[in-house]
Amino acid sequence: MVCLTHHEARTCCAHEEQIMRYRYGLDELSESIDKLNGQLEDYRRWQHLVEQAVQLSNGREIVDPVLHPQTGFDVDERLEHLMGDSSSPTSLSST
Repeated sequence: MVCLTHHEARTCCAHEEQIMRYRYGLDELSESIDKLNGQLEDYRRWQHLVEQAVQLSNGREIVDPVLHPQTGFDVDERLEHLMGDSSSPTSLSST
């Protein structure tokens, strides 16, 4: 491989000094952009899941944009509803 300056010579600049230029056609660029957009969407989906997990661990209200686009639900209320009345815990010891 030789650089454009030394294209007629058998020897060229040191490899550290060479610069390679890549050229792509429009179809190749479109494919690259589509792949990048897919990776960006995957990242945004992951970010949303992490934010929900952090909100859940902090006991804050969680909004699921797919199921509830305009409203959220309270984690504590939802857990109480799922587990029943948690104000009277059952005793494990027999008296």
